[in-house]
Amino acid sequence: MNVPIEQRWTRKLIRKAARLWNAGKSASEVARAIGRTRCAVLGVSHRNRPLFQRKAEPKFRR
Repeated sequence: MNVPIEQRWTRKLIRKAARLWNAGKSASEVARAIGRTRCAVLGVSHRNRPLFQRKAEPKFRR
């Protein structure tokens, strides 16, 4: 599958997303900051788990 160059995840972009994520930003906030979709951010966070800190579990479950 060929992905256009402007849509590929560079190491620099992954590190930027990880910094924002680890600073407590939501996937939507990270996506807006780097010009990607929320789903793309969630996907890269799963593929690069060592860089992305795990979010705290919700205190209450509905």
